[in-house]
Amino acid sequence: MKYEVLYLPVAQRDLIRLSDAFSGQPGKARRLLGEIESKARLLEYMPRMWPPFGSKPEFLQMDVEDHILLYIVDEEKRKVKVFRVLPSKQEAGELRSSKVVDIGAVKYLSIREPTEAEGE
Repeated sequence: MKYEVLYLPVAQRDLIRLSDAFSGQPGKARRLLGEIESKARLLEYMPRMWPPFGSKPEFLQMDVEDHILLYIVDEEKRKVKVFRVLPSKQEAGELRSSKVVDIGAVKYLSIREPTEAEGE
């Protein structure tokens, strides 16, 4: 059975920032965003194929070129929630040791869906 892939508001902002970062290179931006979208579609069928994010097994990470999709899988609702799109493994390493991931785990692993206001 297929999973639904959702981009949480913070991940949507990450994609906008990524697009803005390559505003002078529209071809590169389109290619990278297309690659992210293409690989994210794999999560619909194989969300557990990628490794855990550091010591936090509830988060998984998918490498896409020099970026990482950080996501969680809600087996009960058959949803994959993309939590962040990070521009490098180095930045992801900084997040591993921060409270950002812990706060996100509590906030987004709940049984209810986050509201738009919560993501801002």
